[in-house]
Amino acid sequence: EPTIHPNWFDLVEYANNIFDHVSVVTNGTKLSDDDFMVYSIEKGLKEILFSLHGWDEESHNEKVGNKSFSKIMKAIELAKRYKLIVRINCVLDNTFNPSQYSRIINQIKPSQINFLPLNYWSDAKHLAKLDYTRASEHIKICIDGIKLRNPNIDINVRYIPLCFMEGYE
Repeated sequence: EPTIHPNWFDLVEYANNIFDHVSVVTNGTKLSDDDFMVYSIEKGLKEILFSLHGWDEESHNEKVGNKSFSKIMKAIELAKRYKLIVRINCVLDNTFNPSQYSRIINQIKPSQINFLPLNYWSDAKHLAKLDYTRASEHIKICIDGIKLRNPNIDINVRYIPLCFMEGYE
């Protein structure tokens, strides 16, 4: 989690001096504080890719192993209020609920969502194997639910063979 680095603001400022566009991948916990968000923006932060793995308090917190849902939602609200680009990462597992997830994405209205059906981190060996047929069908349902209400949201599906996503290439 980059925002907990003791030199976070210096790092954002440094990146802003080198690059035209500063983005961060985060769980949003620190950025749920208005002052922290504003100071990050003042230092050059322009985009946030939030890791939102559930559609409500229970589903998200259970998947990530902490009580971060309310903070991530607050950070998303602040980012949108301050006109930052908001994107969402969703690592799927076998409990993914496409209708509920599309509902929350339609509320947030991010500029982009990334569906990631694999977790390459070391804890992945302890997770149940993902059924690609089921996962791809759930992703398609979610995509349809999002595109119906918010056709301008860019959607990426990563790490799943295209043959499972026929018609959604």
